Amino acid sequence: MSGLKKDMGAIQRAVQILAGTYDKDLLSFEVAKVQTVDTQNWLCSAQLVSSTVQTIYNNIQLTSEKTSNGFIQVPKINSNVILAITWRNEIYVFMCSEVDALVFHQQNCDGSYEEFIISTTTGTANTPLPLGIQLVDGGGNGIVISSTGTIQLNDGSYGGLVIANGTSGLQNQLNNMNAQLQAVISSLTNWAPTPNDGGAALKTYFSTQIAGKQQADFSSIINADITHGPKTN
Repeated sequence: MSGLKKDMGAIQRAVQILAGTYDKDLLSFEVAKVQTVDTQNWLCSAQLVSSTVQTIYNNIQLTSEKTSNGFIQVPKINSNVILAITWRNEIYVFMCSEVDALVFHQQNCDGSYEEFIISTTTGTANTPLPLGIQLVDGGGNGIVISSTGTIQLNDGSYGGLVIANGTSGLQNQLNNMNAQLQAVISSLTNWAPTPNDGGAALKTYFSTQIAGKQQADFSSIINADITHGPKTN
């Protein structure tokens, strides 16, 4: 029996050699609906939709290997994908109908990596970010730009950036504060003391000098649309 199997194997190999398929890994294609996505390992699971048997494939590769450098399509859950299935039963996402993100993933020599992400969601909160752009590294450091015009640098925990110019800007508020300070200095320099008035004349003189001076308001100098924060380790 073993001799028959050996002969059959030799015949099969000879036929494959003649057909040009020997030692080649041919592909078949299937349409499937995405069930889960693992962006840590660039894998997903999907259920066939073109078969009467509701087969679910796990560990479908989004890249040729985990450390691949280049563009990676991250499919949206419940969207359809075309799977490329090899004779060795290795399965890859060949085409996507919808994506949550397009990632350019670059592995560095020290094992760290950089990523450029065009995403419809951001972070673990899964908050909407239509057509948003993220340029971040593996630790979350970088920039996130939303289609609504907001920008976040690193984690954004320092709050909004300072507005430099304009009526509510830092420069104008510092000018207001300086005008008040100069009025106080002028009052102290030019005021003639009045004996035994309990400071009433000084108070009146201060009020006269400061009257009409615009008060500084530093609460207005923050641009909440551009937030920034420290670099994380």
